[in-house]
Amino acid sequence: MINRRIRTRLKQLGYTQRQLANKTGITPAGISQIISGTRTPASKSLHKIAKGLNVSTDFLLGETKESEIKDLLNDEGAVEIFINFQRLSQMHRNIIKNYIKFLELKEVKQEK
Repeated sequence: MINRRIRTRLKQLGYTQRQLANKTGITPAGISQIISGTRTPASKSLHKIAKGLNVSTDFLLGETKESEIKDLLNDEGAVEIFINFQRLSQMHRNIIKNYIKFLELKEVKQEK
């Protein structure tokens, strides 16, 4: 969970692992191990990573989706999609929700 959230956040911010290492003071090898899932970050490292990615430790641990919500509120395209989504019938909303689930599963399979 932690490694996936770090990887996703790096993509969102356009950061490399090396940039995160520089921001946190954790070695590039350490960041690589955490992102690959071969190492679990200690509490202190988790706090450094959260600060470097501008998210809470709760977000990295999967306790909250705060980062995603903040990003959506600052993304004009996402706000427009949300407004248009609200205008749709329940049937069409369900079709879109199912399609999103399909795309998420497809993306997960591509990552493997």
